[in-house]
Amino acid sequence: MFDMIKRLRQNNNLRKKNYFKKSIASYRKTSKAINIDYRSATEDELQQIRNAVIEDRKRESKKSVLILIVSAIVTGLLLLLILSFW
Repeated sequence: MFDMIKRLRQNNNLRKKNYFKKSIASYRKTSKAINIDYRSATEDELQQIRNAVIEDRKRESKKSVLILIVSAIVTGLLLLLILSFW
């Protein structure tokens, strides 16, 4: 019974958050960069916007992975340096 209540609360919390806000903002930003009105765009223009958004997301994810790798290497080197002087 408590598990059911917990799941219902979690589902309600998920519905309250606006997960699609970023994607909507990225579509609007991309459509403005391409000079297309998003609401009256044709199917080809919408596909062009989707492709641009996908490329932006890929670029951002590669950037995040690169930052993660660099920070892990720097942290490892700092730990190695600290342990070598200890």
